[in-house]
Amino acid sequence: MTEKHDTDAARAMPHPASVAHFSRAAKTYHEEAHIQRRAAEVAAELVRELPGSPRFTRMLELGCGTGAMTEAMLSVLESEAALTITDASDAMTAALHARISSSLPA
Repeated sequence: MTEKHDTDAARAMPHPASVAHFSRAAKTYHEEAHIQRRAAEVAAELVRELPGSPRFTRMLELGCGTGAMTEAMLSVLESEAALTITDASDAMTAALHARISSSLPA
């Protein structure tokens, strides 16, 4: 039986089974996420090509996973940029931090 959610907030929450799936995959996800890494590279290239050389000092990433987009965007953000990254899976964010914590601004 499928649960019916009556609020927008409830519909926006990730399904526990999805969170569990991504949590189990966190250790190897980055190596297998070829499409996500390429999309992140393209996004960073597009940002670099924006006219007028805008400065980016903030980034909000929802569903950061193991950090493909985070890592790509670090190359286009100002060094003092404020990053807010989150994922429904704590295992994914832990994998991100373990992999690139030395690259993240303090």
